[in-house]
Amino acid sequence: MYSSLQKLLEARIELRGLLFGATRRLKDFIYLDLALELALKTCIEKSFSELKKAPIQIISPVEVCGFVDCVNKLIEVQSKVFNRPTILVTNRVTGEEEIPYGVVGVLTPDMPDVLSHVAIRARNNKNILNAHLQICFASCFDQDIIQDLKSKKGKEISITLKTSGLIYSEFKSSSSSNKLSSFCPRVTLRKKNFSGKFAISAEEFSCEMVIVY
Repeated sequence: MYSSLQKLLEARIELRGLLFGATRRLKDFIYLDLALELALKTCIEKSFSELKKAPIQIISPVEVCGFVDCVNKLIEVQSKVFNRPTILVTNRVTGEEEIPYGVVGVLTPDMPDVLSHVAIRARNNKNILNAHLQICFASCFDQDIIQDLKSKKGKEISITLKTSGLIYSEFKSSSSSNKLSSFCPRVTLRKKNFSGKFAISAEEFSCEMVIVY
């Protein structure tokens, strides 16, 4: 074991300098640090390997229906407006993206952090443009399912997330295609007359007085 660690250490160029003139005690500390690093790396890799054996990682468990669309990276369409309820099947999700307007579901073989920005947006339903839409979000590690979903591009499906896996089926209903318009936020703008003052006191502050630019 000791000789194996010594060979590994000597193979690392950045640590070779520490070996010259080092005491046996210092070498022991270096070997121990290297052994712990290798053990931790092995545990992490094994944990990820075991996690990926699960068919699905649920991030936001919402039952939705929508039209399937496929993209390579979520970030490429985060500013796009989808005019009908859409379920995106995307290969890559970094976690920093926004969920596009009109998207009701995101499925990916990637594994974004459950505490990432996009995951929190989906769970808390706080996307500004999707303020009234429930977002389904999950990582699916079964490539057969991902490929089957991609083959349904343009078709309308319903999705239900279970701990045992992903349940989906083609869904035919004219009502779902009209859901988006009913969820669109409405903003009413009312013209305000300028009072002639650029600065006012706290007592004068009111909705009638203040103009927001």
